Amino acid sequence: MGTTINDDGNEEDEEDGDNDNDNDDDVANNMLHVNVLNKWSNKSFTMLLGILKDLLPKENANLENFSICQESRYKSNYGKDDGILRHPADGEAWKDFDRQHPLFSQDSRNVRLGLATDGFNPFGNMSNSYSMWPVIVMPYNLLPWKCMKQAFSMLSLLIPGPQAPGRDIDVYMRPLIDELKELWEDGVLTYDASTELSFQMHAAVMWTINDFLAYGNLSGWSTKGYLACPTCNKNASSQWLRDGKNKDTEKACMDLEDMKMRKELHLKRRADGSFEKPPALYTLSSDERYGFCELLKSIKYPDGYAANISRCVNTKGDKLTGLKSHDFHVLIQRLLPIRMRGYLHNDICVALFELGNVFQELCSKTLKMKNLEILEDRTIFILCKLEKKFPPAFFDVMVHLAIHLPREAILGGPVQYRRMYPIERLLGTLKGYVANGARPEGSITEAYVVNECLTFCSMYLGGIETVFNREKRNVDVSVHESGLEVFAQNVRPFGLITRVSNVSQKEREMAHWFVLNNSLELDHYLEQHKNLLENEGVRDITNRQKKEFPKWFKEHVRYNPKLYSATLI
Repeated sequence: MGTTINDDGNEEDEEDGDNDNDNDDDVANNMLHVNVLNKWSNKSFTMLLGILKDLLPKENANLENFSICQESRYKSNYGKDDGILRHPADGEAWKDFDRQHPLFSQDSRNVRLGLATDGFNPFGNMSNSYSMWPVIVMPYNLLPWKCMKQAFSMLSLLIPGPQAPGRDIDVYMRPLIDELKELWEDGVLTYDASTELSFQMHAAVMWTINDFLAYGNLSGWSTKGYLACPTCNKNASSQWLRDGKNKDTEKACMDLEDMKMRKELHLKRRADGSFEKPPALYTLSSDERYGFCELLKSIKYPDGYAANISRCVNTKGDKLTGLKSHDFHVLIQRLLPIRMRGYLHNDICVALFELGNVFQELCSKTLKMKNLEILEDRTIFILCKLEKKFPPAFFDVMVHLAIHLPREAILGGPVQYRRMYPIERLLGTLKGYVANGARPEGSITEAYVVNECLTFCSMYLGGIETVFNREKRNVDVSVHESGLEVFAQNVRPFGLITRVSNVSQKEREMAHWFVLNNSLELDHYLEQHKNLLENEGVRDITNRQKKEFPKWFKEHVRYNPKLYSATLI
């Protein structure tokens, strides 16, 4: 912006010329963004560019906050010492890192990273054997609901197939490791738009995210044999079995006989010299397996809660294949404890329910430090219950690792910042980029680079649909300000709304408690009533509060006109 002297000797404002250049850049960004978002072909996009010549103004990107969301570019002042884990910054590993490297932690703009990798077949479930390994880096200097999202994850390395790298993965990782070491030791000169100053930004990798098999490749630790557990190391007790691969075979019964335990499951010799394997409490008949699979095919889940598990049931309806890690969690947390009640012995059902409850607590958005310490002991006790019913071959290293999950949560914070769910979703996105089957790596790289550039540019674009302001798939909720918070949303029902006349008293009490327990306006009174019960020395506070709070609250607020609500009491 400024003035120049033209040929006539008159002053000419340069602001219009500057704006024209800005407009050109903005139009290009918008068009490229639409191209990637709608997956246009290069040919159609080139033809469109030959027709469109509109110019749009560009906003100044030199702002403290993003131009669209108005949120901070980086997160500072991590963590609260209140015993609640909300972010990896609340974990012991993050705090210990800050104590060991105070210079790094003093500047909140220094980046903390997580590194994830896993193999996948870019050709889907085809018979073609092909394994490609992307290496993904994600920053944690973000708001909690932005961490681990695809828009903020970076594909830093793509190890080509067709064979998996195995133990040679360190050779492929060498360039990335050199760059990470440079970021840690020397840093890189970075411009801070909020202060309009440059600073030396450093980065540190806090941990890796991978399944147990990939962990063996990355770390070099053998995940098989007597020392398979990296936490227990030499302190783990293990025993060699006849057949450690199958859980319920004749060899599993022979293992019990060798260990001189559970005689009712030992093989019984028939008169003709053959052996009979007695039925165990944990086995299901073919009809029971079929019934359970039919249940999985019929269940409908809330949008975004779980994958379509019905597609994992085979055509015969008695086996499950192709489950992802999140599907297994849905099974153990929600489906198995409920559906197995009519099929298995009560002791096994109780143990499965308790194990599912452990995973539910571990997968909570926020964790309490004192609960995690108790959870570790509970997990050991639950596995001991299962050891009394299931064969020894069932208890391999994968079952053993459940003991260490509460301790890992104490160190690293909530599990949603370190689990494989987002990585598996990203792998599915990368699989969709394959347009040339002969060169899958090239297809993924080209599409990802364009998408990454346009995703960054879309943070500064206004008046156009982006991945940051796009509406969700099922946007059928409107909010009205009148009434209680629990009733503040209008939703689209599945069918015709009818009034049920034969509602039992128990169902009415359950609905009443649901409203009271989920009204934000009553949190203060719920906490006050809970403190009264704690002072009385009540043990089962949850059930006691559920039973007594409605009457207590009715008497407490009946004569207060500001708090009175006939709907509540």
